[in-house]
This record gives sequence, C-alpha cells and structure tokens, in this order.
Amino acid sequence: MNKKPFYITNPTTGELENTNDPNWTGKPQTNALANKIVNKSYQQTKNKNPFTQSAEIAKDLLSFEMKDGFLGNKDNKRVDTVKEALEHNDALDKNVLDHKKDDYLKLIESNKLAERESPKQTWNRLDANEKKKTT
Repeated sequence: MNKKPFYITNPTTGELENTNDPNWTGKPQTNALANKIVNKSYQQTKNKNPFTQSAEIAKDLLSFEMKDGFLGNKDNKRVDTVKEALEHNDALDKNVLDHKKDDYLKLIESNKLAERESPKQTWNRLDANEKKKTT
C-alpha cells in the first residue's frame, strides 16, 4: 500500500523527513521535540520546583568549560581530558532534563485529574498540595 509522503522538519538538522518512508526512524526526532516541549513548559512555569532549580544551579556551577587553556568549572576544579569533562557535563544535562520531564509529567497528570473533577474538587486538591509544599 502506497501512502502519501508526510513530511516533518527535523529540529536538529532542519531537513524535511518523510515519516511514511519505511526506512524512517523517528526516535531521535521525537526525543528532540519532546525535550523542546519540556524545556518550553519549564521556562513558562511561574512556580518552579525547587529540586529542578537546584539541579540547574548545580549544572551551572559544576559544568566544565575551557578557561585559560584548561578545562575547569566555577568551583575551580579541573579535569585532564575532554572526555571526562563531556561525560560530566552530559550527566549534569541529563539530570536537569530528567527533573524537567518529571515536573511536566506531574503537570499533565494534574490536568488529567482536573478534567474529571468538579472545579471545587480541583481547587481543594491543588490547595492541599500547596499546603504540603509550604510545610
């Protein structure tokens, strides 16, 4: 069965990809789009999760970059090889992204609950959650 080609833009390369092509593997493209949605949602959130904020701060302080010909971070730690620095930076990036994904999944779950509840039930549930956060 011949399907019409359906093209989407790959966010990493900017090229058009035919999703109906039997050789098309959309996983990297799907992950890139999912990460983009999660990051945008996090940027627009007014009340950010403190654990996610601390993971971002840790990433800023502990990620390695080239300074004066050496690989160092803001904590004045140095590494010998670029491979070590990349592995460390990738782990920090993954940690922050995992926190953001968890926050986004909680938001989606909360929205699903709100569709089934009455406005009063939703209000009481969200109010109870806010009280838990402050205590």
